[in-house]
Amino acid sequence: MLRIWGAAPAENATEAIVQAMNVLEELSALRLPQKELDETRYYFRGYAPMLYENVSSAVDQFVKFLSSGVDLPYQEGLLKEIELLTPLSLQNAAKKYLSRDKMTLAVIGSKSTLLPSLSTLGKVTVIRLEEE
Repeated sequence: MLRIWGAAPAENATEAIVQAMNVLEELSALRLPQKELDETRYYFRGYAPMLYENVSSAVDQFVKFLSSGVDLPYQEGLLKEIELLTPLSLQNAAKKYLSRDKMTLAVIGSKSTLLPSLSTLGKVTVIRLEEE
């Protein structure tokens, strides 16, 4: 799951979504330089232990992962998986997952204001949260 948070006036929402989707597609075409991948590994090696430095922070991390559907074995092997990444494997994953036809977008706001312009992007399903 990839979450992008932002705020835009209703009249700009569709354009903001299109721009975000364009950036994601551009990212899927890029190959990360080996140096940047190595720097990311160094960061995780230094940062990850701090996420579990005490009982409270460890529980917080477990809850975040579990609430997102990530099980404990995955969490335990995450750093090992990061070590196995290559620029090509990252690019292949980006091509697989950062595709417009695989995206589910959630937009919160007034149906009457947003629906006309959002409909230009494709099928729109309205989920009513409360009375407008």
